[in-house]
Amino acid sequence: MSWLVFSLICLFIYGVWGFLSKFLTMGLNAPNMLIYSLLGSALGIPLYIIAYRQSFSLPWENHWTYLAMLVGVFTSLGAFFFFNAIALGEASKVVVITSLYPLVTAILALIFLKEPLTLSKLLGIFLCLAGIVILSYSQ
Repeated sequence: MSWLVFSLICLFIYGVWGFLSKFLTMGLNAPNMLIYSLLGSALGIPLYIIAYRQSFSLPWENHWTYLAMLVGVFTSLGAFFFFNAIALGEASKVVVITSLYPLVTAILALIFLKEPLTLSKLLGIFLCLAGIVILSYSQ
């Protein structure tokens, strides 16, 4: 499969995830949603190990392994703040604003990975920031 197919499938799954997150606030509070979500994520671990059994290993002496675990920490922290935000706010606003995380990625890549800042990236960053402002003040 191509990166585009994977991206479109991810887009759909994340869209359903955002909707279900808001829908579930009718019966669950944010802390419970976070814990159940993490449990659901953990259930995928055996499936991923089986799916990637040819290339999966745990090289504990490799510092990249620990940095990958840090990615999981950031995922859990992001989920914590997302579930609290979605419990208090409108899904159409919370999901759109939190989906602007590529803005942070672009800025960090510019600073630490020395990726070039093009006019189109600068315009995109500006439009993302404008969108956050507009959504945060709209009724």
